[in-house]
Amino acid sequence: MDQVGASVFLRKHIMLSEQFGIRTGPFVTFTKGESTQAYSNDADNTVKSNSFSGGVNLGIEYFPVKRIGIAANLASLSYGHSRMKQQQGTREVTKVNSFAFDVTNGLNLSVFLIFGGNSK
Repeated sequence: MDQVGASVFLRKHIMLSEQFGIRTGPFVTFTKGESTQAYSNDADNTVKSNSFSGGVNLGIEYFPVKRIGIAANLASLSYGHSRMKQQQGTREVTKVNSFAFDVTNGLNLSVFLIFGGNSK
């Protein structure tokens, strides 16, 4: 299976105090993949997929020191579209559209470093 993808996030930081803040902003993600399965009757089944999603998310931030932060996502609202094309004998195309509102049910932390700009 070969797969490649990219995500872009834009962040707005709203500081509530010197060390705590909220971050929010839009995001887009694109993924493209291809997989091939070989069957015993010498037939190959190739599946190609493309998916796109976009939305907005909300998280909290904590700055233990001046330019290093720790963030955790709280929730996101998103739209997704995926398309899979199966190429074995007859061609079959599957399309899926989805809307989602997700509230984080697990802890997912990220650590980030601030370069340049005005840090408080």
